Amino acid sequence: TLTAEVEKKKNEVAELKMELAMLREEYAVEGEKKAEDLNKVKESLSVVNALREMEHGDLKAQNDDLCEQNSALIAEVENQKKSMAEVKLELATLRDRYKSMEENKAKELNK
Repeated sequence: TLTAEVEKKKNEVAELKMELAMLREEYAVEGEKKAEDLNKVKESLSVVNALREMEHGDLKAQNDDLCEQNSALIAEVENQKKSMAEVKLELATLRDRYKSMEENKAKELNK
């Protein structure tokens, strides 16, 4: 019976070894799958980061363009202000001339 028991334990050990080998293989397959998944995630992140960098570059270029447009508009407004001031000055001068002409006309009529 001792021999039978030893044989039984040998069989149990062999089964456990076989089960251990299967588990190792299973874990190895799972590990490979997880590594592949991780690589896919890394690739996706690389693509996302590249797109973000491109978008950032595009937004910076748009911002630079808008700043240029803004500066041009500010310069245009300043020119318009100068022109308006010149027109107001000319209008005031014309009003003064007209008033002088009216006063001279009134003096002529009163003579």
